[in-house]
Amino acid sequence: MFEDLSVVSVVSLLATVCTVGQFLTGSVITAKITNKGSTTGITVYPFLTTLINCTFWLKYGVLAQDQTLVVVNSIGALLQTIYLIIYYIHTKQKNTLHNQLLAGGAVLFPVLIYVKFFSPDDDMAAFHLGLIASGCAVLMYGSPLATMAEVMKTKCTETMTPALSVANFVVSSEWYIYGRLVNDLFIQIPSLLGAFLSFAQLPLYLLYPRTPPRIAVL
Repeated sequence: MFEDLSVVSVVSLLATVCTVGQFLTGSVITAKITNKGSTTGITVYPFLTTLINCTFWLKYGVLAQDQTLVVVNSIGALLQTIYLIIYYIHTKQKNTLHNQLLAGGAVLFPVLIYVKFFSPDDDMAAFHLGLIASGCAVLMYGSPLATMAEVMKTKCTETMTPALSVANFVVSSEWYIYGRLVNDLFIQIPSLLGAFLSFAQLPLYLLYPRTPPRIAVL
């Protein structure tokens, strides 16, 4: 049964399963929203930005004929859409959310319209969309830099989650290996950056405690 599996197939499967597992962490947040009946203290941006990112990669996967990208990002886009619907139902700031959704649409739809109707051919469309998708991935992978700076400032790691840091490192590494195997720089570059940044977080858990140091009161 397993003799027919190639290295690419194995890495593809691992990356897909682990990435979908990451996407499913959003269900924990939406469960909290449902239990509270409110979105107070919870931002919509992780759901919205992940949906945009998945949509770009999904379209790129279609153009590049990469079934792995199509499958994993179809699942991701569907889950983020469900999370957004749950968020919309429970938020009391619907006007603010409408503006945020419009801003997201202003980023997403012009790119898709260009790729569909104005790009000279599919190869050029895939190239341009690959640049945009990898750029979005770099921005998302770069977000921990702010957290790392906060940790070094406060001298504690309470704002970081060890399991998440390890998971991000593993998933980014898997996608980098997959990108190398299929010879796709648009997958390799942001994944390598993500793996590096995730790995760079790990020593912080050894250097700083989970709780801030107590200041002695004289």
